Amino acid sequence: GDIVYRMASGRSIEVDQFSPLMDIEKKTYGSKSVPLSYDPLVRAPYSYVLVFANEELLNKKSEAEKENLRMERIKVVSALRAAGLTVQRFKSRDKDEYFVTVGATQKRLEVEAEANSIPVKLNERHGGGYTEFKQAELDFYEGSGEGNTFSFRTKERVQLIKSIMEGSKRDGDAGLDLDKLVYTKKMKTYFAVHGPSREKLFMEWAKSKGAKKWYQAVLYQPLDDVRDYFGSVIALYFGFLGCYTKYLFIPGIVGLLGFILQIALTKKDTILVPLFAVFFCLWSTVFLEAWKRERATLTTRWGVDGASFKEETRPAFDGEVRKSPITGQEEVYYPSWKRRVKFPAVVAVIFTMIGMVVAALIGIIAFKIVIQQMCGCQNSTINTTVMYEFDMQHPVGVPVVANCTYVCKYGGKVLGGIVNGIVIAIFNAIYKKVATTLTKWENHRTMSSFETSLVIKSFLFQFVNSYVTLFYIAFFRPFIKIDHMGGFFQAQGCQPEECMTDLFIQLLSIFGTQLLLGNFKEVVLPYIMARIKMRLEEKKILKTGQTPQPLSRPEAESKLGVYPSTFDDYNELILQFGYVTFFAAACPIVSFFALLNNILEIRVDSIKLCRSLRRPEVGETDNIGAWRTILHVMNIAAVMVNCGIVLITSDTFSDDPADYNYLSIPNRFLVFIVAEHALFLLKIILDLAIPDVPAAVEEERLRKDFKTRSFHKQRVHTAEEERTLTEDQMEEFEDSDCYMSDEETAAAVTHPMLVDHYGIAK
Repeated sequence: GDIVYRMASGRSIEVDQFSPLMDIEKKTYGSKSVPLSYDPLVRAPYSYVLVFANEELLNKKSEAEKENLRMERIKVVSALRAAGLTVQRFKSRDKDEYFVTVGATQKRLEVEAEANSIPVKLNERHGGGYTEFKQAELDFYEGSGEGNTFSFRTKERVQLIKSIMEGSKRDGDAGLDLDKLVYTKKMKTYFAVHGPSREKLFMEWAKSKGAKKWYQAVLYQPLDDVRDYFGSVIALYFGFLGCYTKYLFIPGIVGLLGFILQIALTKKDTILVPLFAVFFCLWSTVFLEAWKRERATLTTRWGVDGASFKEETRPAFDGEVRKSPITGQEEVYYPSWKRRVKFPAVVAVIFTMIGMVVAALIGIIAFKIVIQQMCGCQNSTINTTVMYEFDMQHPVGVPVVANCTYVCKYGGKVLGGIVNGIVIAIFNAIYKKVATTLTKWENHRTMSSFETSLVIKSFLFQFVNSYVTLFYIAFFRPFIKIDHMGGFFQAQGCQPEECMTDLFIQLLSIFGTQLLLGNFKEVVLPYIMARIKMRLEEKKILKTGQTPQPLSRPEAESKLGVYPSTFDDYNELILQFGYVTFFAAACPIVSFFALLNNILEIRVDSIKLCRSLRRPEVGETDNIGAWRTILHVMNIAAVMVNCGIVLITSDTFSDDPADYNYLSIPNRFLVFIVAEHALFLLKIILDLAIPDVPAAVEEERLRKDFKTRSFHKQRVHTAEEERTLTEDQMEEFEDSDCYMSDEETAAAVTHPMLVDHYGIAK
């Protein structure tokens, strides 16, 4: 990409102009000559980069500390080479860092793949299912046969090389704990570099070049290629994003038409609000059922459905060393009761943060009141309005007649909504750090339990932070009677139609602000930070009187931002799902803006991953984790919120006994209970009527399982036949009085079955 091979000053360079940094070393591994170092500036075949500080330039370190860092780096490089990996070390252009590139030959990867029994896909002639890798069966795997040589996909190469680096030395691996090296600051960072297939993926995905029809380009995603490059964790997120966006098309169109009708019709709430509420409640259930089917389709195709994945211990996990009662080996143990003891403190912090959100809400309300007073606006009256002036002598407020314009009245509300959106973003950012710190303090062993705990904490807070203002407008303000209260409460009372208008303005302002801030943070900010890093480094070199040299590929990628996980991406979509389903009756057009945003989000995230960020760590999964449970909780909550908006906030029912649509407050609560139970019943019927797994996918699973079992049976049968034949030959050989030639003897004693039979060492 341009950011990799272009200097911050704007000067472009070609890769071919780079000169080698050092000679290529050779070492024999097995029967092949394995290069241990390549020039990284001429497209060397490496997949990982390890970055160490140049201890010679660490002036604040003692000589002993510098020597320890140097020895640690030497130990790491020696361990990598001893494990049969290809390694090269070189200094950065400003000499303050050492870069170590790590790669592996196809043969070394095959050895590791068989040792770890990684799943590989069979070709269609053998069923197309997944089976454990074996070097003797390369012709059975996808991509091999008919003159083609089997090779691992780019994500598999990355996974296998990391497995070699972190595997046990007893198994011939390097035995490194990379995360712990970074955590203890013995190494600055490590990352997988982008592969040669990145550019093809970028063209097909980010630019939609892979779409066959022009209308398919809107939502086109080569998810299989995304999975082959990034792994199923990221691919499943984009599968979810694509499914959600596809199912937003109908609500988006309905929302746009509904918005137009709400403007055109006089009695808009009475006619449309209940219809929108029912539609979006049922739509959310249909979408969740559709996602279950899409997930089953994708995970079956990728061979990860129902698969078990290795859980790695977090480097920050701490505890006492004990002998495992299961394996008998030493392990780090942390009793669960210690984590439970911390629970009250965690809850106290969460509620303290929620209290700060409520305080911020009061501040925003006061801000909107001040803006309206400055404009001479109060409540829903235009031009001549009674405004309440506050002072120490009149704490309840003194009525003052003032002029009010539409611009002042609604402009102040929009400004208040924008400020609210910014405050929400700030609180979310602060709380994410607080929640991360609390979750680290809980000391979870695995990343999966750590992320689940973080998701639950974040959702509890962000649910309140994101929706509290809207709930206040929808369910609290309608009960404030303007005629019976003064001062602050007088300023907050509203008639039903006015409440719906305020809810519409507030939702649209918050939603729009969140979209703008989110896209700036995801796309613009990482690019700016990468350019700043490069510019600062060039200035540092210029101060020494030297001319900045072009960045090598590892250096350039080290300047890019880091993609931590799919947490933020899922979090953004889940909050958006809440805005769409909770308040669609008040602001149906929000679904239309959500659709436009998600279409853009697909392209923005693809550009971000392919160009603006380092290559993420490859991960495998068959589900979206705790987010699925949260989606179901929000689906249930959407029913109650929409029923409340129809019966409490809108003017569907009147408070005046003289009106034809009058309904008393007690009767409204009765209707609320009946309506939400009826909607829940409809949602249950939809849930039962729509199968979680499509029939075609179920058939494909059974077909692949049958073919794979047949392949395994054939494999076992062939091995037994070979063993029986070999044992018969050995018995015949033992009974024979004839002698073999030297060549025949050498061939016999090196046969695997003879080695087993006689215990002969090769």
